[in-house]
Amino acid sequence: MKNAYHTLLLDHPFETVTAAAKTAITDNGWLLLHEINPRQILAGHGYHVPNARQLFFFHPSYLYALWQQDAAAVTEAPLKLLIQEMSPQQTCIRYINIDHHFQGYTENISPIVSSIREQQARVLAQVQATFSS
Repeated sequence: MKNAYHTLLLDHPFETVTAAAKTAITDNGWLLLHEINPRQILAGHGYHVPNARQLFFFHPSYLYALWQQDAAAVTEAPLKLLIQEMSPQQTCIRYINIDHHFQGYTENISPIVSSIREQQARVLAQVQATFSS
């Protein structure tokens, strides 16, 4: 596997978690660039899987900073959350390990990568906090 990833398991319904993730992305200044519905795509080809969404997001300032420091690192954008329904009351969010994801590029991007990691952590913390009350 190219990228290590982390898993966040939440005891809440898929649609609720998906909505919370979208809100957390935009609340933290990221652009929600695209949403893919794998279930819908696969159903159109005769395959049936549980609910899932892929949310693609990034921030223009990080894209610009990467471009300035190591343009090849731009290939790693955007970031993605994979949200999967595990059961009617349990949803899983899978997300990349930022440090592993940006390995192999010039050291010039280290401060950018650190900031991206911190911002991704804020998004996920907001999702968790949505359900902490």
